[in-house]
Amino acid sequence: MKYKYLFFLLFLYCTASAQNRFQLAPPLIKYRSIFFDDRLRVPIVFEQPGAYITYSIDGETGKAKKYNKPILINKEVTTIKASANSKDFMTSEIVEATFIKSGIQAAVHFPEASGPYKSSKPSILSDNQGGITNYNSPTWLGYDKDSVSLIIETGKVQNLHKVLFNVLENQQAWIFTPSRAVVYAYNKQNNSFSVVLSTVTLPMVQNTKVQCRAITMKLIPSNTDKLKLVLYNTKLPSWHQGVGKLAWMFIDEVKLY
Repeated sequence: MKYKYLFFLLFLYCTASAQNRFQLAPPLIKYRSIFFDDRLRVPIVFEQPGAYITYSIDGETGKAKKYNKPILINKEVTTIKASANSKDFMTSEIVEATFIKSGIQAAVHFPEASGPYKSSKPSILSDNQGGITNYNSPTWLGYDKDSVSLIIETGKVQNLHKVLFNVLENQQAWIFTPSRAVVYAYNKQNNSFSVVLSTVTLPMVQNTKVQCRAITMKLIPSNTDKLKLVLYNTKLPSWHQGVGKLAWMFIDEVKLY
């Protein structure tokens, strides 16, 4: 009887030790689209007895907060990071999602996309739908061209400060972020886009992560009703299986602030 009791205690100890080596699955940040108008409540879910969720917003330092109700956000860009926790298991991997608020209302005109990644929906780049990492989602426009020019019209002269565009990165599927982006303002005197308001160069970094990337470009303050955003493509690098060929660019929303 004594040995049976000792064996039972040993079994419990080994079971507890094994549990400590298991890692929790990550929680789910729930949303239909990462884009919203005025404010958005973001629920995070994880269902396991004894487990709880912690989260942080926009890289906050210090101890993460314990989640107990949907998170209210209303800033232009907000990133939420969350993990599942339990005293009996290892903390889960961190999941994150970035949410983007609509800015100045504008129409975004685009050239016809490539292959099957096109759309007949005129508002596809300003309809607040998207932020999905599946490149087959109908919210994306895909281009395998050297560059893509987007015309952004506000309908009236306004003071513009920033342009934000959301792109997809899935290097295994040959989808890379643009190598460079330039914003021009319309010049009525010579009827052309001749004033450069912002230029950004995006370095190429090898990455296995499939993700959406929101690129923000600060503008030289300008009063205008029309901008042109030019996105330049890149050729696949030496470490990629398609070395030397043109990459794909996928775009799903453009915002003005």
